Amino acid sequence: MESETDELNRLRTQVAQTPVCGLPSPTPELSPTATPTSVPAVAAGTPISPPIEGVKPSGKFLRVNATVTNNAGESRTYPFRSWVLIDDQVRTFEIADDATSQATGSGWYRGVDPSLPQDFAIIFDVALDSGKSFVLESRDDLILRVSLQIQVLG
Repeated sequence: MESETDELNRLRTQVAQTPVCGLPSPTPELSPTATPTSVPAVAAGTPISPPIEGVKPSGKFLRVNATVTNNAGESRTYPFRSWVLIDDQVRTFEIADDATSQATGSGWYRGVDPSLPQDFAIIFDVALDSGKSFVLESRDDLILRVSLQIQVLG
């Protein structure tokens, strides 16, 4: 459990770091390695969120929780909409805006105040036949690439 906590803290720091921008170097193809992260399972009998009213997935909804820290001196909006989930069949899934707003409130995409960690929940609409392995990545920032593994109990 301690190693998982250490890894989660490291990933929070990694996601919160301000990327350093520079001219891209020519490479034939980028293939960064994702960092494995286990998503804690929920114990049997734990209540789950109610269905999202008026919003139907084309596949199934998958919720990703993230903690973001703004290292800038002023409030900033984090570019969540550049995030995608990629399943083990290399299919890309976008954020389900309506489902995220319905489940977490219309202010989910609000600014992040400086220095204070802030929790966000983002919902993706993934294929019904998606497995338990995903990669969360940003289309705009190649530093953000995290491997997610869903664990199901019971």
